[in-house]
Amino acid sequence: VNVGSVVSGARVVSIAKDRVVLNVNGREKILLLGAEGTQPANASGDRGARESTTSTYVLARETVRENLDNLPALLTQARAELYVKEGSPEGFQLSQIQQGSLLKSVGFQDGDVIRSVNGHDVRSLEDAIEIYQKFGDSDSFTIGILRGEKPRTLQVKIK
Repeated sequence: VNVGSVVSGARVVSIAKDRVVLNVNGREKILLLGAEGTQPANASGDRGARESTTSTYVLARETVRENLDNLPALLTQARAELYVKEGSPEGFQLSQIQQGSLLKSVGFQDGDVIRSVNGHDVRSLEDAIEIYQKFGDSDSFTIGILRGEKPRTLQVKIK
């Protein structure tokens, strides 16, 4: 992918070490990227053993809309780096998730690896763009994650 490339209907405006700027339907969107050499997710210790494998969160539509309308600010609320295991991309690992952020409010923790959204694998920037375009206005999301190497599901409902 290069500047000027079109991926799933989004034109790449610029590419930097830590971010990609896209033009989607005339609006600029910024995707933050992590540095190369991502380490595996940290184990969450005993806490992970006590947690259910599925957690459900409900968000007000207005809260989601406010965050999506200011995508650059939303993308500064956490860092997402490509997670590679045994030479293969497995998803995006989150770190530095800020307290009070939208990501915290739906249950993400530092070290979580996002592997899928609504059954669609997230293994590349192209996957992330396609999922954002396809499901951006959905009323619910099923997010498959790894937490401490254990699979979990986050259910997010928008009311």
